[in-house]
Amino acid sequence: MGKKLRIGLLGAGRIGNLHGTNIQNFIPDAEVVIVADPFMNEKMEEWAKSIGIGRCSKDPEDVFSAADVDAVFICSSTNTHAEFMIRAAKAGKHIFCEKPIDTEVAKINEALAEVAKAGVKLQVGFVRRFRQAGQALCRQGLLPRSRWPAHVLCSCFRRYLHRHDDP
Repeated sequence: MGKKLRIGLLGAGRIGNLHGTNIQNFIPDAEVVIVADPFMNEKMEEWAKSIGIGRCSKDPEDVFSAADVDAVFICSSTNTHAEFMIRAAKAGKHIFCEKPIDTEVAKINEALAEVAKAGVKLQVGFVRRFRQAGQALCRQGLLPRSRWPAHVLCSCFRRYLHRHDDP
């Protein structure tokens, strides 16, 4: 195993807690080194410390400016996703962003353009895509495949981690 991928987690709510816990417990070649949430409280800090996250902050800038962060997990509220993607890309950080990137196509395009300009890797998580219930709906013709989002399953990030130093 090479160098660990060091992650900054943005958002310590339900989905941030889930991703942070999974990274710390199940992905040996990655570690969350900082978590930032504007609503950071004692309970969130206790959770972070209990799984080995050393730093907590209320300011997302602490994640973007951290020299020891290689990638960010954007698990904050939807209205922050595009802005945080842009800030992460400009900081040279690889990005995992929870769905959706934004609710406006113009903001999505702006964020994707910044990611491309920065040359960082991006993965957008959509965890329900491969669930049996979704597949069953498609087989029954109740959910057309054309409506399936063109995103990847969050757990695929494990494979990405093994290639994080690739150009």
